[in-house]
Amino acid sequence: MGIIKYFKINDSFILDFLLILLFILQTFLLNALGVKLSTIISLNESNFSELIKFLLLFLLSAFIIKYFLSFAHKNHLNTKRIRFLIILTFLISLIKNIFSNEGMQILFEFMMFNVGVVIFISIIISKYDNNVANWLEIKKIFKSKIAMIIGISLSYYFLAWPIIFLWAKIIEFLKLDNFNDSNYSKMVVEALNNNYILIFLLAVILGPICEEIIFRGYLFKILKIRLNNFYAIILNSIFFGIIHIELSAIIPAVILGISLSLIRLKTNNLIPSTIIHSLHNLLALIVTMQTL
Repeated sequence: MGIIKYFKINDSFILDFLLILLFILQTFLLNALGVKLSTIISLNESNFSELIKFLLLFLLSAFIIKYFLSFAHKNHLNTKRIRFLIILTFLISLIKNIFSNEGMQILFEFMMFNVGVVIFISIIISKYDNNVANWLEIKKIFKSKIAMIIGISLSYYFLAWPIIFLWAKIIEFLKLDNFNDSNYSKMVVEALNNNYILIFLLAVILGPICEEIIFRGYLFKILKIRLNNFYAIILNSIFFGIIHIELSAIIPAVILGISLSLIRLKTNNLIPSTIIHSLHNLLALIVTMQTL
């Protein structure tokens, strides 16, 4: 492992984090490979330039996957499960690009990236604890603690709203057009043909569960072990904001991430932050539906 030796990396967290980045990179490559292969199939004729592009992409993907599997093996992970996940990712990518329906493509992309990363993180966690839910602190909420947990969760959630509102006012005052609300949510709703059952499943159920496992479950716990709570919350929330990509969503997502991280910290349980995240997305979905 030349890169590992060069940087003299021996911290298990950094190795695991590099593995996650490698997994996401090879998922992107497999997605691009699926796009290229589906393009060749749809042409129904030999196209030399497309074939060359496909072969080059295939070689790059093969190199990354080989390095990734070697890295995973040396990091004592279950490579059989990882191989299966890689094959499944490529098949999903290929199927996704056969569909011309934009809604189906969004659904398959969600499966590839959100669900795929959660499965891979569970493989990493199993290296430390066979009980993945226990390691993530997904705990039963006892009746005696329900009122306290609801109070903590709602308090930290509603504390975020004045800050988000203030940020919106700053954008409006400074006329920062790039940070104005985008039409991304509307585009997704329209792409899914206003299928509100599917939209609800992705945005309110599966999305929050996957994101909470990734950020408040895995990443926050790892950061909290190595940093104090303040830096763990800030870094975790910045990462959470960045994955929302659009400028209009990044800062509000960072603020929401801080709120959810505080809920996770104060309750020592991943379930409350997941429920609040789901309720937040439900509220956002209702607002989006009202503007259509």
